[in-house]
Amino acid sequence: GAARTPEAPVAGARRPAPFLHWRHAIAGLAAACLVLALVNILTARRLAERDAVIARQNEIVALMSEGRPTMTMIATSPAGGATGRVFVEGDRAAVVLTGLRDADGGVYELWGIRGGEPRALFALHPDGNGTVAVLIERGARDLDGAAVSLEPEEPAAGSTQPRGPIHLKTA
Repeated sequence: GAARTPEAPVAGARRPAPFLHWRHAIAGLAAACLVLALVNILTARRLAERDAVIARQNEIVALMSEGRPTMTMIATSPAGGATGRVFVEGDRAAVVLTGLRDADGGVYELWGIRGGEPRALFALHPDGNGTVAVLIERGARDLDGAAVSLEPEEPAAGSTQPRGPIHLKTA
């Protein structure tokens, strides 16, 4: 056939500059880097939270391994079946509770008793077996006793009176 002649460029037409393709690639890489940085930050935060939980658990185990409990908690009713142990060392204490029944919409609260006056310490969230362990990081040296109540809702920090029934108290 007939020989083709190359077409002459149209006057005023421009080829896209090669750097425009690179701009899109760089924008995509920057977006991917941003996503990876966010994932890294979230993962680091989760690991730090997990490390804090493990550190508290290690402190509880260390306090428990020091010896016998300083205080024993007993159920306030024979049908209760829950028990508790308080291990005090210096100004810190580990509190280990077992046999807590389902809170049935309420919240278990640990109370520290000083000079006969209760003070709300922690909302307790037992596992499926009714067991919970918490660490009192300061002020344990002054405790005269402890109690666990079942509150209709989590008491405000520093509350001084349980509103629900007492389920455990120190013997």
